Amino acid sequence: VTAVFFMIVYLFGYKNAFQAGAEYIDALNLVALCTDAQWDTLGAFDTVARVDIAKHRYEYKKEMKNAYLFTIIVMLTSIIMTLALTWINGYTITIVLAYLAFQIVGMMLDTYSSILSIYTQIEYSPKTNTIIQFSTLIVRTLISTFLLSPFCTDIGQIVQSVILIIIYLI
Repeated sequence: VTAVFFMIVYLFGYKNAFQAGAEYIDALNLVALCTDAQWDTLGAFDTVARVDIAKHRYEYKKEMKNAYLFTIIVMLTSIIMTLALTWINGYTITIVLAYLAFQIVGMMLDTYSSILSIYTQIEYSPKTNTIIQFSTLIVRTLISTFLLSPFCTDIGQIVQSVILIIIYLI
């Protein structure tokens, strides 16, 4: 089900970005090139947390500290790669920085919401967590589909993370 929602997000969201012009296509592709693999590595702390939970040694504050340290490393490497390739290829720096800023903020928010998600699963139930995740995915999909902006997919991602954090904290 999640894959279907993401297909809609990127199909319609990228359509909006691509209608903004070649500069936006270039910037979006460059930032995606430099951050997509980085996003994949952020799943590592989620795995570590689950292993710690299974071994009954999960410590929320320690997990949060380690996750943010790892996220900072991932963000810095994303920034370095993006700036280097922007300079080499001569892309419009302001558009590239805008897309990169959304990704960096998204990484910070996602790290926090992921740790809160794991904590919610421990304290409450996986079913509650699934309902929360699914509901916010619908919001992300609607924003990415109907917001007419070249940054609609990024805005949808940020809104989803903020809503997740608010719900988890409540």
